[in-house]
Amino acid sequence: MSGKSLLTLMAEDRVWCSGWRDKDQSCEDVAFLEVKGKEVSQTSRFRMLSDPDVQLVVRETLKLEGGSLCSTFRFSALEAIVLRDGEPAQPAEALPLLAAMAEAMADFEGKKACEAYTRNNETGEVHGRVTLDGEHAPEFDSIYRLIAPDTRIKLRPMIDEPESTTIT
Repeated sequence: MSGKSLLTLMAEDRVWCSGWRDKDQSCEDVAFLEVKGKEVSQTSRFRMLSDPDVQLVVRETLKLEGGSLCSTFRFSALEAIVLRDGEPAQPAEALPLLAAMAEAMADFEGKKACEAYTRNNETGEVHGRVTLDGEHAPEFDSIYRLIAPDTRIKLRPMIDEPESTTIT
């Protein structure tokens, strides 16, 4: 996808839902993109737990390079907030989660991450291919479903929670 096509797509005011699952109409995470010249503000939302509802909201600035969105990863440049039941979590709850996130992402510090996109014309889905310092990193590739912003979207928790069982 060219840079111009990507800009046009981002201007559609859609929520980028990663990991769509039909059976419960849910996403692994969602991203909101706002174009500001050659930069893009990306705000991503992840559900960590369902009960209590703990979510992580991360905002970063990306640069449009051709048909890719790129940034040199710096944890300190991210704006991250932990929400509990829709409100900012208390520091005692938020800090361990943010520290775990920083530790999990430490190997990416200073690496240039880029995501290039192609669109499936039949389904409308957007496929993202990620590179780290120019090398393909398939574990970070995504398929996005673009959803109208007024659609109710269910986020699946990132931390596995036991499923309820019924004994008969």
